[in-house]
Amino acid sequence: MEPNELAELSDGSVVVRRVRTGQKRSDEYDRLEYTLYQLAAQARFGGAVVVQALHLTDETAEAVTITAAKVGHRRTKSDEMLGRIAAGWFPPEVDAVTCPRCPHFFICAATPQGNLVVA
Repeated sequence: MEPNELAELSDGSVVVRRVRTGQKRSDEYDRLEYTLYQLAAQARFGGAVVVQALHLTDETAEAVTITAAKVGHRRTKSDEMLGRIAAGWFPPEVDAVTCPRCPHFFICAATPQGNLVVA
């Protein structure tokens, strides 16, 4: 997940911008990806960074603000998820509706073992 735009302002601060074609959702900044943008931007550029969200349908661009408590909780949550992925613990969630449309359908661990027999 990479930002859509990066810019350096005249004061030396960096703007990391995510562009969305739709409207701003009511829970937009409560999503994990904005916290990950914030954490990655701070790690890469230091404290002089602003994460912005641009919503084309609403014609709005605004700075993303996330409380320190939420950032801490989401950092813990993402660290746990990354730890599970690194450990190989990523069980498939079998769903008869979404699985056939999944791009990983034919290599998913949830598929039965053996050769495919077409009748």
